[in-house]
Amino acid sequence: MKIKIWMVMLLAAVLILPSAVSSVSAQDGKDKTQKQKKDDASKKKSQSFTLKAVKGTVERGGTDPNIKDDSTSNNANAEFVGPKEKTGATNTRGAAGVCKVVLDNQTNLKIKIFVDGSFRGVMAPYGDSVTYTGSGLTRVYARAEFDDGTFIYWGPKDYNCYDGQFIYFKMER
Repeated sequence: MKIKIWMVMLLAAVLILPSAVSSVSAQDGKDKTQKQKKDDASKKKSQSFTLKAVKGTVERGGTDPNIKDDSTSNNANAEFVGPKEKTGATNTRGAAGVCKVVLDNQTNLKIKIFVDGSFRGVMAPYGDSVTYTGSGLTRVYARAEFDDGTFIYWGPKDYNCYDGQFIYFKMER
């Protein structure tokens, strides 16, 4: 009697187990395909760049053509729609939108950040920085200045970024 029960259980295992495993495998394949599609969509949504430092000099009293405004003062009349993740607001139809710029300092230097020629802050050595800009063509430029008057710079790098997208820049020496 015990042998008959074992035989029935063994027969059931041989018949049922392969179909259960294949359905699980098919489900895993389906999940991977959906995950892969999601990853592909997010890659289209963002861009990533690695920028190498270049040594530069500007004659004493000269200006860097990549910097339009090195001021830290705020414009009292500025009209810039902040990102919805910061303001909670949603852009209205026809609004230009907001693009997120993420910078990763892979050096031991303090780096000044400029977006569209305007000063956006200083990254600490091995630090990160996030800033926002309007949608469309945008230029990112960064530079580390030395006490002897020389500097190294990254960029300028032009890119297109639209509402809800982000751009990632890794600064290397």
